[in-house]
Amino acid sequence: MLMDKFIKSSPSSKIFVSVSTIAIVTLTTYSWIVSPQISYLHAAQQQKVMTRNAEQKTIGLRNQMHKREEELTDLRNQVDAVRDSFFTPTEAHEFFSDLDMTAIQCGCNISSLTFMSAKAVAPEAGHEYFASVVLKRAEITLTGQYDAILAFLTKLGGYRQRISVGNLLIKPNPGNTEDLLCSMTVTIYLIENKETISNE
Repeated sequence: MLMDKFIKSSPSSKIFVSVSTIAIVTLTTYSWIVSPQISYLHAAQQQKVMTRNAEQKTIGLRNQMHKREEELTDLRNQVDAVRDSFFTPTEAHEFFSDLDMTAIQCGCNISSLTFMSAKAVAPEAGHEYFASVVLKRAEITLTGQYDAILAFLTKLGGYRQRISVGNLLIKPNPGNTEDLLCSMTVTIYLIENKETISNE
């Protein structure tokens, strides 16, 4: 009976029903097939963007970490250099004990070696690890020819530790016209324990 009414209905009604049926089928097909595919493609695109961003962040972090490692290596090398520029008490004793032999090897003779009072170095604010630094000084008078005195000074400059030479005076030796008389103050920098300057 419904079919009879449909057959008898006007052409415009038939067109409306046909268009409605096609629209319903199209919407159903879209919601079942096309919409999930679009959602999948959108999700895949978002995942690709997120993966690319994550890779860029990883590369940035890796580069930053590499730079920090280089800076840390630089700082460790600087700390090692600072630590090696100090004498330990044992090294200081050996240094002053060997001065006479060093002078003889260079062609000089030490006529006097007078130790001055040691002086502690007050640390700067924020540098408490330098609290144990002590300046140990000695006044040295030696005789020798100019080249020999120069060789002695060069030998002092060859130590890996820091050695300062001050009040250097070279003059003719009244007791021996062939030799010169040289006086100087030698200062070394001493710490009780080199491990107080740590590279950790």
